[in-house]
Formats: sequence, structure tokens, C-alpha cells
Amino acid sequence: MRKESSWFTSILYQPEDKVIANFETYLKWTQDARKSGIRCFELIGWNNGGLERNYPMYTPEEKLGGKAGFRDLLQTIEKEGGKCLVFNNYNILDQNTDWYRSELYKYQQQDQFGKQGIWMGWGESTLLARSSMSVRYHVRSSITPELEKILADQFLELVRDGADGFQIDKLCVAAALDFNPLSPMKPDLALCQGLVDAIGRLYDQCRALNPNFRMASEFGYDRLLPYFDVSYRCSSRNEISALRYVFPEWTSCNHISTPRDFMGVNGAVLTGAVIVVEPESYQGSLDQPVYQDLANYIKEINRIRGDLAPLIFTGKYYDDQGATLRELPGNSLNNLIFKVHGNTANTQKAIVVVNRAATPVEYTWTFTHSKVSKALLYSPFHAPVEVLSGQTVKIAGDGLHILAEMPRKPL
Repeated sequence: MRKESSWFTSILYQPEDKVIANFETYLKWTQDARKSGIRCFELIGWNNGGLERNYPMYTPEEKLGGKAGFRDLLQTIEKEGGKCLVFNNYNILDQNTDWYRSELYKYQQQDQFGKQGIWMGWGESTLLARSSMSVRYHVRSSITPELEKILADQFLELVRDGADGFQIDKLCVAAALDFNPLSPMKPDLALCQGLVDAIGRLYDQCRALNPNFRMASEFGYDRLLPYFDVSYRCSSRNEISALRYVFPEWTSCNHISTPRDFMGVNGAVLTGAVIVVEPESYQGSLDQPVYQDLANYIKEINRIRGDLAPLIFTGKYYDDQGATLRELPGNSLNNLIFKVHGNTANTQKAIVVVNRAATPVEYTWTFTHSKVSKALLYSPFHAPVEVLSGQTVKIAGDGLHILAEMPRKPL
């Protein structure tokens, strides 16, 4: 999964009983996305009740095609050369279900007064829901052997059905003191180290069924890095978490939902993030006239990143260290942003440059890690050209450049 530089994603079933697409329609959308070079597909709202509903009941929703349709979807994606990330949550419970009222309530995380501040509620398809005035509220659960088994039994069945990986949501809100008497760990460890250990056990179980199984997650702390190749929410536009600098094995996601969001795509290339394409806010296909320009651009970016993956996607990330850029007089300044990347197998580096202005900007560039006399300049829809250190280069408005260090000839 870490090698996939772009995903397509959609929410099939919203919590207010609005069906966006069934499994057959979603399969067609994945095929549309493949035209842009996308091979990884996140499946959201596939479960009983849909997104943010009935957790932890993780069985395929009958309205969408049921278990048979779910398995057919995953198997067809695999046959067509793709991979499917099945969206789920871990220790999150929907407190509106009969199951919660009869059994699951006892697994709720508790503060020192036996309570929990309840704030987790998200709406999708109505005005009242989107304003949080009519939503299904959720609670954190403790990590207990009983709840762990409830989750593992269902998640392992998903792997048997053909899930190539999970995208586990909301682990970023899991850490809290837990005084639940059913918890086997101390309050300060239960939802910190205890959660990490539980995720580790799940990971090992899934990998025992499928050695190629991988996971992504909405998480933010480094103790979970051994289990998650990609984080869902640790980058935005032109910036990414410092984790990317320290751990080149890891990256995050840039979310692209609107037509012609070329700057969002450029930002992902700038930081080495995954391009997560979610047309119409998770509700449509990329193969629509209004998204055609974006689809073509993503296809071209995927081609370039495929050619340079060890250098600008799976390699080292140096932020703005190791190079300098100077915008030439006559431009309105501070329009350019650059980041430096490096190949983990050798000393080769690259400068990724993004122009935030709508008009062209001229600049000069220099690597500072060593004496680099020339580079190959890559830009979308153009063949690479050789440029010299210090040479003036012009970048188009809203443009993207990649300056890949050329190896020096041996003496």
C-alpha cells in the first residue's frame, strides 16, 4: 500500500439512510478511476447501517448487495489489478443500537467519575445532520478481551472475504484515561499502550491470513507506525507532519474532492503524500465531464511519480533542507514553495517546486548538500529537460516542477 501514490474513495451509504451507490456502482467507479492510474480504492459506508452507524457491527449492508455482493466486489477489484481498503473503526461504539443498550454499554471508556464526555457525532445527507443537530452519537470503548474478540471475529472475516487492507478511522481520538473496571490495564495505559497492543494483535492476525495485508489509519502518534503505512489526516495542501521527516517509511493523505484542485494534487507531490480522490465529497465518479481536467492531471502526475517513486514518494523527505530557491526580481515574491526529497538507496536528491501564483514565475535553483551541476526538470505534460545549476527556470502559473539531480560522471 505504501507504494500506491493515489487512492479513490467514496461513501456508499450515509447514516441518514441515503444510498449513494451499491457495490456494483462502486465497482464501476473504481474502473473509472483506473483510467487515471489509480489502483487503490477505499470503501466507506459499506457496513450495516452505513457510515457512522451501528458500530461495531461490521457486516456488509444488504441494501448495497449483501455479503455476496461485497465479496464479488473485492474479488473483482483484485482480478483487475487493484487493491481495496475497507473502512472501519476500532474502539468506537454507536450508543443508539439495541446491542449497545443490552451489552456493549459496559465496555464504554470511563473517566474517574464513571462517565464519558459525549461529542462524537457526524452527519452527512441532511441539513440538520450536517449541523450536528440530528446525529447518532458515539462513544469510545475500553480495550477488553471481550470487545477485542467481537472486533477481531468480524475483521478477520473481512480479510477472508478479500479485503486487502483496512483504513481504521478515529484512532486519533482514542487516547484517554480509562477507569473502566473491566479494563485489564491501568487507567493511564489502557487506551494508550493498550490500544497499540490491541492494534498489533489484530495486525498479526490479519497478516496470518494474508501476508500482503496492510493498514492505514486516522492516527497521529508514532507508537502506531509499525502497523500503519499511511495516516489519513496528517497533511494538508503544502504541509505534512514532521513524522514524514523522521520516518520516510510513512506518509499521509492529501484529500481532493473538488474539480480542478490542481494545487491540492501539487501539494501531495510537494510533500510526498498520497493523493486521495473523493469526487463530489465522496459521492461520485471521477469519470464526469466536470472532473475531466483533474482526472487527466492525476493520470499525468501518477505517471511522473511512478517513474520517480524512489526519489520523491517512497524516499527520504528533507523539508526545505538541502537546496535554495530564489525568485527573480519582477515577480511578486513568496509565490514558490519547495521541498527536498532523497533516494534511500543512494545520495540522489530532488527539489519539488510548486507555484502558488496564477501567473508564471522565474527562479534559480541550487542544491546545497553537494556540488550538483545539472538536473533533469520534470513538469506535467512535458518531456524532461536538462537544466544547469543557477540557470533561470520559468514555472507556469499553478505549476509543478521536479528537479532531479543528475549523477556526476566518474573521473
